Amino acid sequence: MVSKSRNRSKVHYSAIDGDLDYEDIEDRNAIDLSDLPRLTEEQVYLPSRRKNSKFSKSSNLSQVENFLNRFELPRKKFQAAVLSILAFGFIILVILKIGLAGKTCQSIDQLKEQKAIFDALKNITECKSTTGEAFPWQKYRLPGESIPSAYYLFFYPDQETKTFSGSVDIIFEQSAKGKYIALHARNLNIRYLSIFECKEYDVDCYGDNDAKRSQEDVEDFFVSCDELGMLVIKMSKDLLPGRKYNLNIRYSAALPGPGLILQKYQKGPGQFGQYLVSDFMPNKARNVFPCFDEPEYQAKFTLEVVRKKDEKVFFNSGFSRKSPYAKNSGQTGKFGLSQAVQSHEVDTFESTEPVPLYSLGFVIGNFDTTTINDGNFLMSTIGGISSNYALAFSQRVAKLAQRLQDWSGRSFTCQMRFVLLPNYVKNNFFQPKGLALLPLSTFTKTNYEIDYQIALELTQLMFHSGTIKWWDHLWQDAGIFQSIASSLLNDFDRNIILAENRHEVFSHQSFFTLANMTLDSEAQMSDAFCTFSSNRWGLVVNLFADFFKMKFGTDIIQSTVAESAFENTIFENAALVKKVKETLSIDLISMATDWNMKDIPVLGIDTIGGKIEFTKKDDSLLVPVRYQVDETCCREALIKDKSQAIDTGILPHFVASKGMLQLGYRVQYSTQVFDIIEKSLEIADDKNDVLNEIERAMFFQDAFYFAKIGQLNYKKLIRLLSTLHSESSEIVWRTALECMRWIEIQISSSFDVREQFWFSKFMVEKLRHALQIAETEDFKERS
Repeated sequence: MVSKSRNRSKVHYSAIDGDLDYEDIEDRNAIDLSDLPRLTEEQVYLPSRRKNSKFSKSSNLSQVENFLNRFELPRKKFQAAVLSILAFGFIILVILKIGLAGKTCQSIDQLKEQKAIFDALKNITECKSTTGEAFPWQKYRLPGESIPSAYYLFFYPDQETKTFSGSVDIIFEQSAKGKYIALHARNLNIRYLSIFECKEYDVDCYGDNDAKRSQEDVEDFFVSCDELGMLVIKMSKDLLPGRKYNLNIRYSAALPGPGLILQKYQKGPGQFGQYLVSDFMPNKARNVFPCFDEPEYQAKFTLEVVRKKDEKVFFNSGFSRKSPYAKNSGQTGKFGLSQAVQSHEVDTFESTEPVPLYSLGFVIGNFDTTTINDGNFLMSTIGGISSNYALAFSQRVAKLAQRLQDWSGRSFTCQMRFVLLPNYVKNNFFQPKGLALLPLSTFTKTNYEIDYQIALELTQLMFHSGTIKWWDHLWQDAGIFQSIASSLLNDFDRNIILAENRHEVFSHQSFFTLANMTLDSEAQMSDAFCTFSSNRWGLVVNLFADFFKMKFGTDIIQSTVAESAFENTIFENAALVKKVKETLSIDLISMATDWNMKDIPVLGIDTIGGKIEFTKKDDSLLVPVRYQVDETCCREALIKDKSQAIDTGILPHFVASKGMLQLGYRVQYSTQVFDIIEKSLEIADDKNDVLNEIERAMFFQDAFYFAKIGQLNYKKLIRLLSTLHSESSEIVWRTALECMRWIEIQISSSFDVREQFWFSKFMVEKLRHALQIAETEDFKERS
């Protein structure tokens, strides 16, 4: 496994300690007289005349004087002329000097103007602290000189005042000498700061509780602009490398906000409640408490939460103890007489294993719980979800866990924590159920989407040791997770997941290549996270899964992924990439990194040589992203010209199935797409061939997806479904299964009650009709 490492040199706090000293431009261009060579006294002053010089008087002088006396008047004129010339020359020199000086002054003015422009640009791009001064640390990533090992978090949410407050003790080790600590904190009101050095044998680093001295060690602190979301603390003394310290910060903020979700649910007719769910993925923990919010800083977490007596809290780790809550205690940062609050209690949870911040999760609410624990996972439900549903859910989890064990060849022993939550959607005829997976939180999910989330969580837990070292690799590694998770689902659910991911993958205009993986801004990190959500790498795996199995054996993907333990991504396995390229002529890395919305590769087939190549054809219909890679597809993958196909209305069935989807991408599933399908059904010699190809091209999943997001006319879709039902009993029951599953998807959308009821009634009628026609065991079982 070839692992890409981040070129991230250690930055010493000398960059933070001193102010940035910009040297004046005119000073750099000035001449320092001390640099010039020193002149001797004789070089500075003219030599004095000596008596023995050649200018001394001689006997010939009288002759010269006599000669000059003869021309007395002309000599005076000559002297006047010489003086005039000297005076004129002096004036010229003065003028020239003035001109040169003016030119020099003008040049300095220009330099000053350039410096002003430079300073203005610097001020625009420079992150300011809340005081208006330059923030001491200007880079997006932390310096990496303070390494956290444990967090002790006290959290008090108050839904009545729409605020929350808290206190966090961060145990960290210093790796370099310096007076500054840089960490993350965004939109938090910092109330109190203190720090002390951990004693040698003080494992938990409680210190000597000298609050005054701990505060005196903090000289000042700086809160950055919103873009950086950081907090820099300046110490009065140097932090020493190899030493451990305890940093205590007390703070408050508004509720809800990034990182905390207040989710509404229906208790009864006209009665509603709310539960609070955390959402720290990918970097929103910094909005909830000060922390080192980067994936490589994995630490243990101990959580204390203030809750109402009728509420419950679920966290990643197990429950430890319950204690009374004392208002105005030191925990909340308000010192004075403590007062017991009868309406609230404090829940304390056991310490977690070292985990990155994005994997933390908690749920707080008025839970009427049913708990199921089979040794592998712990599930709790709240009021509104029946115990029968909870039991059925547990069976589904157990089935997925068994599939993952079979897939990977590993035994699954990790404990999982699920919280089943009812969800409220306005004007929804069927109130859907939600699911909170700790750390993942998902809402308004259908059964197939919940299965997919469970499969994702199982996969991450099994391969967690090497996952997502940094955001740079987030979208690669998670894409592999999604590929494995989708493989654990049944065929129908997997096809729907692939259809949705397929549309998401092309909604991003830019992607990151393996050659340049360093993310230097939050915008880039967010883009990378969105790309990860689009299942880009997992999509590539699925595209060529059949090829991998055919050419390299059935376990090629599984063994490669399992052996590498997701240290990075299987596409950085040089041997595999080379083998795929040599055997199949497929450049996986170039293909996966070069795709964008305007330039999607087209599958071109060299039927004579038997090679598969990717070419870019702007004038052709594009094949669907989910390639059916088999001999039939290879023979039929050549795509006709789009304009000719539409003009003539004559479409072979393979063009109808593989061309209409990409045409749909371009025209947003306009009526043209349905007209093409209906025309194909009219002119085809064998309608079953057309129907089979339409089904194989995953048209229904795509069509329902566009209907779900409001870009498709449902009446057109249902008319087409009616046409298909009248053609073939084999197609009828398969289409009915599609309809049955998509009832779940439809009811999760925010359509009005009348429309949902009408659509559901239509689907039920079609299911009854299909059941009468198709007497198959598979259909009966799945119905």
